[in-house]
Amino acid sequence: MFRRVLSLVACCVALSGCGQPEPDYWSQPPAGDAELRALLERARAIDVCALLGAGELAEAGFGETPVPVWFDGCGTISDDPAVGVIWQVTTANGPLEPQGDAVATTIDGAPAVVRETAPEPGGPRRCETTVQLGAVLELDLDLTSRDAENCAPATRLAAAAAARWRAEPRRASTPFANTDPCAATAALGVRPSAVRLWECGFEYRGQRFLLTLGEVGEQQLGAERFEIDGHPVHCEEHEPGAFVNPARVPMGPPLPATVFDDETGPRRAVLSLSPIQFDGPAEVVTEVLRAAVPLAAG
Repeated sequence: MFRRVLSLVACCVALSGCGQPEPDYWSQPPAGDAELRALLERARAIDVCALLGAGELAEAGFGETPVPVWFDGCGTISDDPAVGVIWQVTTANGPLEPQGDAVATTIDGAPAVVRETAPEPGGPRRCETTVQLGAVLELDLDLTSRDAENCAPATRLAAAAAARWRAEPRRASTPFANTDPCAATAALGVRPSAVRLWECGFEYRGQRFLLTLGEVGEQQLGAERFEIDGHPVHCEEHEPGAFVNPARVPMGPPLPATVFDDETGPRRAVLSLSPIQFDGPAEVVTEVLRAAVPLAAG
C-alpha cells in the first residue's frame, strides 16, 4: 500500500502537480537579461494578425481582412479612413497607469487602461485600449467606429486578442523573427542598455545608438550611401538636431504587397541604426553596421 502511495506521488510530480495549472509563461518576470531576451525571441515568433479572427472583427463592425502593420501590429483598412481597428504588441514601459481621462480596468483578468474619446458631430468614437500581456509585454488596441455607442466592442476585441496570445499562434514566415536586435552588442563587446521586442539601445565608443528591426517602404529608404557586405545602406541627408537620420539596410526581397504599398512603394524588411546625439567619427557607425548586418542577414 505504501509503495502505491509513493507511486501516485511520483506520478503527480511528473504530471506537474496532479492537474494543477502551470504558471502562465508570460506572467513570470524574467530573471536577468538572458531570460528577457529569450522571452522576446519567443514573442517575435507569434503572428499578431492571428490574435483576432474574422468573426470577432465582423461582430465589432469590421468586415475587412486585417493586414500587417509593421512586424508587431495588424489592422483593418476600410473605405472610410476615419474608421478601423489596429492592434499592436509592444514592450511595456512599466506598470499600467491611467493618464489623463483614461480609466483603469481589467481585461481577460489582466490590468488594462481604456481611454474613450466621444465623437464630434458626424465623427467616429475612438477607444484606445491597453492590456498587459504578462510581465513584459502589452497589447495596444485602437478602435474608431461611427456605430459603437461605447467602448465595449474594443474591450471585447482586446480580451479575445489577449486570450489568443497565450495560444501563441506562429508566424508562417517573417523576416527577423529569429533575430535578436541586441545580438550585435556581443560582437561589439558592449552590453545593451535597453532591450525591447524589436529594438536595442546600447553605447559604443562613447556614442549612443538605437538599433531597430522593422519595415519601410522603398520610397522612404533615402539615398544609397555605401554597402556593408553587399547590402546597400540608405540614409537621408543629415540635419542638425538631437538625432542623426537613421541608416537603413534593406534585408531580403520586398514583403508581400498590401494597400500601404500605394503610398510608400513596396515594403522592405529593414535594419535601422539611429545614432543619438552623435558627435563621433563616421567610422563608428560603420563599425556598428558591420557587426549588426551579418547577424540580421543570417
